[in-house]
Amino acid sequence: MPVTVSGRERARTTEGLGLGRGKDRAPAAEPADSGPGAAPALLATWVAAAIGALVVGSTLVVGDAATGAGSGRALVAVQSVAACCSMLLVLLLLARVRRTRRLKDWRLATGVALLGVVGWLVKYGVEIVAPPQATRLAVWGAEAVRLVGVGFIVLSAGTSASRRVGRSRVLTGAGLTAASLALLVALGWLVRRALPDALDYGPSTAVPRELPTQHPWLEAALTCTAALLLVAALEFAAQSRHGQDPVVRALGPACMLGAFAHLQYLAVPTLYTTWLSSADALWFASCLTLVMASAGEVKRYYSLQCRREAVRARRSFARELHDGVIQELAFLRAAASTRETVDRRMVVEACDRALLEARTALHTVVPRSDRGLVSALEPHVRELGGRYGVAVGVRLDDAVAAPPGAAHDVVRIVGEAMANAVRHGHASRIDVSLLALPGGRARLTVRDDGGGFTRSQPIASPGASGGYGLSCMRERAMSFGADFDVRSTPGRGTEVEITW
Repeated sequence: MPVTVSGRERARTTEGLGLGRGKDRAPAAEPADSGPGAAPALLATWVAAAIGALVVGSTLVVGDAATGAGSGRALVAVQSVAACCSMLLVLLLLARVRRTRRLKDWRLATGVALLGVVGWLVKYGVEIVAPPQATRLAVWGAEAVRLVGVGFIVLSAGTSASRRVGRSRVLTGAGLTAASLALLVALGWLVRRALPDALDYGPSTAVPRELPTQHPWLEAALTCTAALLLVAALEFAAQSRHGQDPVVRALGPACMLGAFAHLQYLAVPTLYTTWLSSADALWFASCLTLVMASAGEVKRYYSLQCRREAVRARRSFARELHDGVIQELAFLRAAASTRETVDRRMVVEACDRALLEARTALHTVVPRSDRGLVSALEPHVRELGGRYGVAVGVRLDDAVAAPPGAAHDVVRIVGEAMANAVRHGHASRIDVSLLALPGGRARLTVRDDGGGFTRSQPIASPGASGGYGLSCMRERAMSFGADFDVRSTPGRGTEVEITW
């Protein structure tokens, strides 16, 4: 009776092994970093505060002398680089949200995207596609989006790092945020003629020579933005004393510089103009600090991946030792404890098998990169046939290659299938074939002439007769994305097939 693995069972198996992406599988928590960094992060926040206070204070003392001449291209270039810095951090934060599902990271990614990227796109996008009379919509729309973004950053600063959010809630929140922004822009478009001028240049001139005066609503928005960024900076600075998250450590000084940049925009009203001022320099420095956060996040991610890979390698090595050397040593101990005289030949053969298994386990840590699948599989099949005393037929296509890193698993599956055929099916002949299929796929088949078997339990049950060996073969096949199938008929042998 054929025994197969369904797609649902495969998904359940791979999720149990930590290999799948099932949406119900809880995301693994990333380990906390350790090491120095809290004190420098706190010091950096206060240094940023000192720099911002010095710039704003000098402007209040000397007036507008620090303001540069109008330069639209230079301003666009500075703001574009700042937006790219913010976008880089947003992408890294979204990747972290996918791994950890932390609400804090999602809110922070949304806030940075709105403040540093979407606000910039709204301003320049509306100015490009809208008629000249709608430029005031670009200013008010961009300022509204930036204010909402700062609100998300403050929410992130006050959110516990242990709070998790499901994938559906993340998508729902993102959809609601996008819909709200679209509705805000649509309403602004409808009332664009009633919106007040955010900037007043006084008497109309072809090229403004004086800085404009800002509308009280714009001044209130800038004050609120500066206050919220200051609160976020203090909160992130406090959190950096107790954790080693590189993003949190960099957000303290970044938010502090951003807060003083908006205070400088109040003192020197160059925001939404073509003037390049010290306020733009502070904002640019704030965004460059986000690059430091991005670099720290990349380093943290690869450090985490290295640790996970080390754990995976240790587990793989332990599994090989358990399935090979330990089994042979247990056999020797059982033979020595239950028999008065031990067959010397049996001991030597068991030792030879233990040595072979030890070498096989060693190759899981240091794989043979210079050997292909066929060159590794054929001698293994013939050696097992000689050990078990059965005739073997080998038909291997040299053009077939194993998936990357899967040659060892394929060899072990064949070895387990041959062992089961001899021990349980009492086979006298085993045929192994490896054939190429259309579309770049391949099929490996191990067929014997043994007694076969019937199974009343599904293959996923390791407790059934022979279930553990079948379960191990299935797990190895699923680990590199192969399909696993077992067909057996009593009295007519068994066929094990994997396809990748």
